[in-house]
Amino acid sequence: MAKHFQGKEILADELFQTIDPFAKPYLKDLKRWSFTNELWLTYERSKLIKKELRRRIPKLSIIDSGLLMSWVYSYGHSVSGSMTEDEWELYQKLYDSLSVTILKCVSVVMLDYPIETWIARMKKRGRASELKYYTPEYLRQIQRGLEALKHKLWRHSVPVTIITEKDCPDFEANEKDCEFLIQKVTEALGEGK
Repeated sequence: MAKHFQGKEILADELFQTIDPFAKPYLKDLKRWSFTNELWLTYERSKLIKKELRRRIPKLSIIDSGLLMSWVYSYGHSVSGSMTEDEWELYQKLYDSLSVTILKCVSVVMLDYPIETWIARMKKRGRASELKYYTPEYLRQIQRGLEALKHKLWRHSVPVTIITEKDCPDFEANEKDCEFLIQKVTEALGEGK
């Protein structure tokens, strides 16, 4: 996407693998560290986006696993019990205050694929951390979080374009599927009308 649209790719998920000071304690004790870890990641991901918005360069930024996914991961922690109700309530208030201006400036493209496809793609990528920690149970929590996020975005009038596996089975290996995905993103950006 970044190459096609001549945009900047921001891999916000790399924060967890690189500079997150809470990553190791979090992986050892989710109940103790999920709230702190997700707050840190949310804050850092919001800084990345705000930095891009301040540049005011008419250049598209493609963000993978950014601020929206922080909400999804935290939702999963609230559902699984590794974040208390009070922590989840506070997290939502802080998240909303960090994201209120950002959500007015984004187009969201959501890939809605079954968990079996996620697992197959993780195996293909071969990232050790995904293979170790992304269990089917954890992926179901993420899927529930994505569904809840979709409704949250709709309530806030944030446009969401949903791409399903039926519409676009394999955009990595199939050129026709890739073209379909590019067309949908173009439409989401308001450039294809």
